[in-house]
Amino acid sequence: MYENDYIFQMVTDLATSANKILFDSNCECTSVSLPSIKDVETRKKAEYMLEMIDKGQAEEAEEQLYIEIKDKTADNMMMGYVFYLHLAEKDDALLMDWGYSRKKIKEGIKHFSAQFGIEEMVDLFLYD
Repeated sequence: MYENDYIFQMVTDLATSANKILFDSNCECTSVSLPSIKDVETRKKAEYMLEMIDKGQAEEAEEQLYIEIKDKTADNMMMGYVFYLHLAEKDDALLMDWGYSRKKIKEGIKHFSAQFGIEEMVDLFLYD
């Protein structure tokens, strides 16, 4: 349970910081959630991916995530962090059934963040 909370808090801090640094956002975001995605279409796509996760289609949803982030916008970045936070909220047994683990979520966050050129920043937040 601690690691779940740890990942959740680290991703929230990472997303908020990256949004401010990369996109010069004045957003006073205190959480990373669907409402933090401003573009309606991007939010709908994120909602759909979260539904896929809830149906046990996490692998397919992750593939869809990488298709959707081609524009590298602030909303694309937030969509990814909302995605990984949603995964991190799941319990270990469920993740294991889906072929996921806390370690795989952390690796996914690192790989996703690299798409935005902030892999070093991620290492500061998600140290082992």
